[in-house]
Amino acid sequence: MREDVGVRRLAVLVLAAVALAGCAERENADYVDAFDATSKGLAQRYGLDRDPPANATAAQLAARIARIQGLLREWARRLERVDPPNVVDDAHARYIAGLRGFARDLDRTAAALRGGDVQAAQRQLDSGRAMSARTRADLRYAQERFDRFNLEVHGLALVGEG
Repeated sequence: MREDVGVRRLAVLVLAAVALAGCAERENADYVDAFDATSKGLAQRYGLDRDPPANATAAQLAARIARIQGLLREWARRLERVDPPNVVDDAHARYIAGLRGFARDLDRTAAALRGGDVQAAQRQLDSGRAMSARTRADLRYAQERFDRFNLEVHGLALVGEG
């Protein structure tokens, strides 16, 4: 009789564990969907859904950087409304910080363009120096945590990494 009670308790625990795992998978899938939805339409809204013309002036490129900064800030605001699974709370917050950080980091590139120095701006972008070490660390940490928990969120490619 005691064995039956023990076996039943074990069966209940196993079923509970399976149910919790299924809930976690659903929560993760809902998070990925919500995360990905936050970037929908932003490129079009900010006029970034096409490449700049090959003969763009420094002023035009500076305006484009300003639009990129606006996109990053709006994306961060949208992400703040997404409730992440507990296991990636910190990664979610760091990703948002990374987006805001990158928007700030681009001020230097925009300043070079406003000064007419397209080559300096291009060097910053090509080398990855347009992104601060802190911003890179925030985005890298977030992506590693997302990967660890098999959350296939779609975000920014890190500038200057290959």
